[in-house]
Amino acid sequence: MAQIPIFIDQTERVHKVAQSDMFVAKRSELLEQGWELHLQLKDWYHALTRRVSEPLYVE
Repeated sequence: MAQIPIFIDQTERVHKVAQSDMFVAKRSELLEQGWELHLQLKDWYHALTRRVSEPLYVE
């Protein structure tokens, strides 16, 4: 979760740069990083739900 602010900052910086080959490559790299973060958070959440017997939240 600590990686998310860094990821958001990098994403915002890429949007400020003019489009170029480097821009496209960086966007692809950020997409891969975002997907990896998603998978890590999904794994973390599943591990948490296995350890905790109570509901994780109450509406």
